[in-house]
Amino acid sequence: MKRFFYVSMLLVMAVFTAYLTEFIPVGLPAPVGSEVYAVLGDEKILLSREDAKNVVYILRNEYWRGRDGKCPFDFNIGFEIGNNRYAIAMDGCDTVTVYSVGGEYICGGGTPFSDSRSAARYYFKYFDDDDIKEYFWGEELTYE
Repeated sequence: MKRFFYVSMLLVMAVFTAYLTEFIPVGLPAPVGSEVYAVLGDEKILLSREDAKNVVYILRNEYWRGRDGKCPFDFNIGFEIGNNRYAIAMDGCDTVTVYSVGGEYICGGGTPFSDSRSAARYYFKYFDDDDIKEYFWGEELTYE
């Protein structure tokens, strides 16, 4: 009888977990199969198919809603996927704030573990720190 009870409880917990995972959003809303753009101001660069697939996977599976912090974000620095903009943290943390392309806040999230994969590294394949500085200061940077 004890064995039946334990098996039944495990089954109930498995079904309950599957239910919660399906109906309570954990990852960020990133549509699979959409084109992914790295955005900096008015400039948009289409990510390669492989990079786009990885970014969407990471946002949906590595980032958790509600794990966003007080990091600085700029709406015009991040990814655009479908009708959403994913602003990356400007201080190096692995947090993202999701907006509609019209600028309405949707949600925020971050990676819960330090060994998680970050979507920001894909962003920096297309734009670098100098590009971002130029965006903020509006002039070409020169080094002496």
